[in-house]
Amino acid sequence: MNVERAISVRRSIRKFNSRPIGDEILRKILLAGNDAPSALNNQDKAIVAIVGDNAKAKLNEVVKNNSTPETIERITARLNGEFNFFYNAPVLILVTSSNTLYPEADCACAIENMYLRATDLGLGACWINQLTKVNYPELKEFLKKSGLSEDYVVYGALAIGYTDETFTTKEKKNRIIVVR
Repeated sequence: MNVERAISVRRSIRKFNSRPIGDEILRKILLAGNDAPSALNNQDKAIVAIVGDNAKAKLNEVVKNNSTPETIERITARLNGEFNFFYNAPVLILVTSSNTLYPEADCACAIENMYLRATDLGLGACWINQLTKVNYPELKEFLKKSGLSEDYVVYGALAIGYTDETFTTKEKKNRIIVVR
């Protein structure tokens, strides 16, 4: 698949099957995020891929314990009463940065690169914002155990995996303005 095609067929997938993602495919996706641009080329972002069931369950519990009732209701409604903020995807990727210049933009570029690479490789993905700029003590501890320093914050996450569903791409609204 070429970049233009990946951009046009990309969509949010929230229904994953349990098929594991191979190490080489995961590596390609993570490298796409690592190769993303950054403000002033500071390259400060750190990408944490969570593949272990225990780690994902622990993080899911942290998010549930710190979510509003409305968020819990919205997520459980999509998953037949189960709370799983990453939709049971086999891999959850956290994109983090310290307090450098424009960390939100740096992390967004990394997420979009990984999103498109996952699409290119035949996987589904969903951009997740439940962890955006939160400072739950349990999340900080999780990041610390992953090897990051205290000043790293999650600016976005990406759930990736295979899906059995066939999805059509919805027509995108055209909000393009050209000024000459």
